[in-house]
This record gives sequence, structure tokens and C-alpha cells, in this order.
Amino acid sequence: MNQTLRDRLVRDYPFMSSADLSECGEGWFQMLNELCETIQAYLVGRNIKDFQITQVDQTLGTLNVDFVPRNRKISKIIEPVSKRSASICETCGAEGSLSTRVNEFLSMRVLCPMHRSLYGYEEHKEVPPRREAKPQGFVSLYANAHIPTEEDFRRALEEAHDPREVDAILEEASRVAEARSRARVENHRQNN
Repeated sequence: MNQTLRDRLVRDYPFMSSADLSECGEGWFQMLNELCETIQAYLVGRNIKDFQITQVDQTLGTLNVDFVPRNRKISKIIEPVSKRSASICETCGAEGSLSTRVNEFLSMRVLCPMHRSLYGYEEHKEVPPRREAKPQGFVSLYANAHIPTEEDFRRALEEAHDPREVDAILEEASRVAEARSRARVENHRQNN
């Protein structure tokens, strides 16, 4: 994001003063400005003074906002904006879609058709989902390793900042709980 737009955000929203915006495209400025306005209203309404956005970038093509201290309500405010970013060109703000380019590594960005062509990207094609492994296979993954406990997941949730990170932790906790349940049923069958 250019310095003029960054300065405007810092002027209007002091919690942006230490934010790294170097990986955020100018096309997302309006969306980011609206997000900051919503966050500012929330902070003022609850008299929260120690909040800081530390980085704004794109992760796997969509807007990612890192902040301290952790706050679930602010994560909920950011989540729909992050989802909306998947349809806005990060370069110009026009309608866009997830785009990929493979060089030495995979690069993902949200771009309009013009910028996709200009930067040598292709429209992202969905890969068919992989078949789920059988739960027994999942249990065997942990056969010789530490199986995460509820406390492990609780600690991970407390340290998570990104809503996607929280979702991944909850999904893993659910898989572990299901695997434990299936293992108990299997053990019960074998013992009876």
C-alpha cells in the first residue's frame, strides 16, 4: 500500500500506527478503511485503549489482519471482511477472483481479469477434495506420538489470533475426539 494511503489510515485510526501494510494492495484500501471504522467504533464503545493492528497482508489470496491483544469479537468483525476480500482485486479494487501463478513456488492473489493478465496469473481452479481417511488411520497417526489433550487444544485456542487458525484448531479437536470415541468403541468390542 502506498505511503499516502497508509498515512491516512494511521491518522484516522491510531491503532494502525505500528501496522505493516507492505503486503497489502491498494485495491483493498476502501475495504480496510471500512473495517478500521467498524473496529474503532467497537473499541470506543468498550473503552479499549491497548489494541493494535500489527500487520495487514494477504494469506492464500485473502485479507489477513494480525492484532494484539487477542479479542474474539474483533476476530468476528474481521472474518466477513476477509471473506469479502476473495472477490476484490487487491491491486485496483475492481471485482476479482482468486488467481494463481506457479514459478519456483505457488503464488495466490485476488485479481481482476486485467491485472491477472498483466501479472501473469491464471484464474484459480478448484482441486477436487481428497477422500477422507478412515478414522482408524487417523488414530494410527498418533500411535507413537503425543495425542493432543483438551488442555492442549484450549491452550492453542487462547494463543490463536486468526479466525482461520481457530477454525483449524477446532476441526482438529473434533477429529481427535471422534478418533478417541471410535477407539473406545473398538476396544470395548474387542474386550467383550
